Amino acid sequence: MGKAIVSSGNRRLIGEILETKEEALPGDNVILKDAYELRCDLFMIPTQQGPIGMHKSTVTYIDVEESPVDILVKIDNIRWFDEMPDKGQKYEALVAQFEEMLMQNRANRAGLQVARQMPAQPKQNKLIL
Repeated sequence: MGKAIVSSGNRRLIGEILETKEEALPGDNVILKDAYELRCDLFMIPTQQGPIGMHKSTVTYIDVEESPVDILVKIDNIRWFDEMPDKGQKYEALVAQFEEMLMQNRANRAGLQVARQMPAQPKQNKLIL
């Protein structure tokens, strides 16, 4: 059981697999819990020295869902977070950024402001109620 990136042939998904590493092998069908789709886009930026390719990884909900989903996937390739050098923190950060962006968008549509960081502590030694 653990988080992984699962390639199903035409999609790469991030989620939690309930099976162990010995049970979740290429060719097996597994249920991926709270899955997001991982996308990597290539942007070509024109410069005076010629075009430069820039990669950008993003996550999104699967299809047109409004939250992460549980999905049955046939494993073509699998990468476990705990076997990555950073233990999957890069991908966890992508998911967190995606969720933060959605929360900001929902708040903006509702006319609300969302604090991005806590306000600084007052410099006075007084308690503010």
